[in-house]
Amino acid sequence: RAMPAHEINLLWFMSEGRWDHEDDEDLSCVEDVANEIYRRVCDVAMNEPLAADEEELRIGKEDLKFLYEISDLLANMTARLESDSDDEVLLQEVIEDLSNLPTTPINEWKVRIVQQTPEFYTWSITGTPDKIALDCGKNHGEKPETKIRWQLGENVCRKGSLKEWLDTATRAVAEGAKLDSLSTDT
Repeated sequence: RAMPAHEINLLWFMSEGRWDHEDDEDLSCVEDVANEIYRRVCDVAMNEPLAADEEELRIGKEDLKFLYEISDLLANMTARLESDSDDEVLLQEVIEDLSNLPTTPINEWKVRIVQQTPEFYTWSITGTPDKIALDCGKNHGEKPETKIRWQLGENVCRKGSLKEWLDTATRAVAEGAKLDSLSTDT
């Protein structure tokens, strides 16, 4: 597209090409302006990060703090498992994945903490290579009271409070809640 001469002259005045000419003789403004625009576009393009697959979940700082505390809670529960058992090894993998957040989990796993009181209460945390999910609720099979999801690129779902999930799970563990299931099937 053609540009008015005064715009070309202005762009040329700011270009590196202008300084290659002696005494403004044999001026090729249009070519110098085209080269300058090309150079600047290339400079910008070289400084742009390459588009790559995201490897981190978008988790806010406050949520990340709570997830690290959940990792600590699970670490405290390892003493309740048989040493070197499959469950202990899996729980260590879960703790490692949670400790490395916001980087996505390496493995697929699910952990359920169960407290059998007059009401059967469960807290679960699930990890896959593209999301972390937390659920909390009464009676297995009913809709969870707390449901929080983080997925690559966005916080997909938030029903309930992460702080409440952690507080009630911590209280239940202190009262003797058990790890009901650890699995690599999510």
